[in-house]
Amino acid sequence: MNSKRYKSLGSLADLPEGRLTARKIGSKEFLLLRRGDRVFISGNKCPHHGARLSEGLAFGREVICPCHNARFDMESGRVLCPPALDDIPVYHSGRQGEEVLVGPVRENRGLCLPSMAAPRGRRSKTIVIVGAGAAGNAAADALRREGFAGKVLMLTRESDLPYDRTLLSKGFLSGNVTAEQLPLRSPEYYAAMGIEVLTSCTVDSLEPKERRVVLENGRSIGYDKLLLATGGAPRRLDVPGAGLPGAHYLRSRSDAAAILESLPSVDKVVITGAGFIGLEVASALRKRGIAVRVVAPEKVPLTAAVGEEVGRWLQDLHAAAGVGFFLGRGIREISGSGRVEEVVLSDGSSYETDLVVIGVGIEPAVEYLRTTTLVRNGAVPVDSRLRTELPDIYAAGDLAVVKGPDGRITRIEHWVEAERQGRLAALSMLGRGADPESVPFFWSEQQEVTLKCVGVPHPAHRRIVRGNLEEERFLMGFFNGCALEAAVAVGRDRDLIAASRLIGNAVLLTPERFCDESTDLAALASDR
Repeated sequence: MNSKRYKSLGSLADLPEGRLTARKIGSKEFLLLRRGDRVFISGNKCPHHGARLSEGLAFGREVICPCHNARFDMESGRVLCPPALDDIPVYHSGRQGEEVLVGPVRENRGLCLPSMAAPRGRRSKTIVIVGAGAAGNAAADALRREGFAGKVLMLTRESDLPYDRTLLSKGFLSGNVTAEQLPLRSPEYYAAMGIEVLTSCTVDSLEPKERRVVLENGRSIGYDKLLLATGGAPRRLDVPGAGLPGAHYLRSRSDAAAILESLPSVDKVVITGAGFIGLEVASALRKRGIAVRVVAPEKVPLTAAVGEEVGRWLQDLHAAAGVGFFLGRGIREISGSGRVEEVVLSDGSSYETDLVVIGVGIEPAVEYLRTTTLVRNGAVPVDSRLRTELPDIYAAGDLAVVKGPDGRITRIEHWVEAERQGRLAALSMLGRGADPESVPFFWSEQQEVTLKCVGVPHPAHRRIVRGNLEEERFLMGFFNGCALEAAVAVGRDRDLIAASRLIGNAVLLTPERFCDESTDLAALASDR
C-alpha cells in the first residue's frame, strides 16, 4: 500500500456496525459501511438525482438510496436496482492500526458509461426491443452489461432517444427541468455500447413464425429474441369537442412540448382526471400562476392508490395552493370556436378555459399485436420470467400482465417497475437467473411534497398511520391482518425503505407495533 495515496477517514471504533456513515476530505464526501473489521467505501452521491446515500439504509452490502430506492452493491459499486442507471465509484480501503484509510478509486466504477462484461454468445444473434421507454432502455442496458455480444436494436415511434417520462408532468411543465435534462442517455452512450436506436419507427405487425417485425413502411426486421416494451397510450375522452385544438393529452415528450408552447396565452386550465398525472400537472401549472380546475368522477382523489386519508390530505394540499376541485363529476362536452373555450360538466355547470389537459388513464399499446395470439383482455400475459406464450418473445412494462407481490395478476403502471421488468427480461433472454423485484415502488411530486409508495395498496386493506399527516411526515401502512402489504410515505424515507424490506420478506407485524414510534422498523427489517 502506497501510504501517500491513502488518507484517513477516522477511527474504526467511530463507525457503527451496519450503519451508513458519511466522511469528508476537503470537498469530497465518502460513504462508509462497516461490516465487522471490514469497511466498504464508496461515493456518497446517487447517480440518479444526486441524493446522499448516507441518508438511506444498508442491508448486508447493499445500500438503498433514500430518494427513489435505487440499490447499489457497496463492494463492487454496481447498481442493482433502478431508477439509477449507473454504478457508484468505490475506493480502495486500508487500515493503519485502528485508523481507516481511503485510497484511489477502483478502476471502471462510477463512470458515465457502465463497464461492459466480457461478451458472451454468438455475435450473429439479434435482439429486437420494440419500445424505447423505461423497460426498453433498461433491457438494452442490461444486455450489454451482462456481456451480450450480438446486435441490440431498439425501435421507437417517437422522434427522440429514450427520455425520462416521469419528468414531463413534474419539472418539465413547471420549468424546473429543461429539454436537455430529459434524455436518459446521450447519443454517445448508445454508440459506445453498440445499441442501435431507430427513432420515428412504427411497428405495424409481428410475424412470429418467421421471427420478423414488420414496420409501417413495409420493411421487415428479423430477430432471434424479441422484447415487447411499447408501454401504454392515453385513454381517449369520448365527448364532443375532445379533438379541438387546446385539448391535450400528456404521455410523450411531444405532448408536453405542445402544452408548453401554448402556455404563454393561457390563463385558465381544466384538468380532467385526478390521478397522479392530473395532480402533478395541476401542481406544475399552478407554479406558473395559471388558474387550475380539476374535474374527476371520484369523491376523493387517488383513494384506490394511496387510501382516502392520504388522498384527502393531497386534495387539501392542492386546494391551499389555489387548485379548484370539481369532484363527483365528469366532462360532458368541450366547446369553442375553432379551439377550446369552455367545458360543460356532467351536472350541467360550465366553465371558461383556455386549455384542457386530459388524464383519464392509459391503455396498453398493443395494436401491432392484432395478428398474434399474445393479447388477452387488452394486455400481454407473461410468466415470472416475463416470457409470453410464444417462443423467444418477452414483454415488460405497462403492457405486461404479471403476478404482483400479493399474488394478484395485474399490470403495474410505474416507471421503476418497468425498468426492473426490462432488466429481468434481458436476463431471461440470456438464460441468467435473477430474482424479480417483488415490491413495486413509485413516487409523485405535488405542491413541493414528494410522496412515495411501496407495494400494492388495496381498498380492503386496513390503513394505519405512523407519524402525522398534518406535519407532512408520516408513513401509512396497508395491512391484511398482520401482513404489511403496502406503505405510503412523506418525509420518512428510511421508514419506507424498511417497510419495503418487511413487505418483501413477508415479515408479520401487528398494526399496533407499526404505529408505535418506539418500534425500530429498520432494525426489524435488518433481522431478516
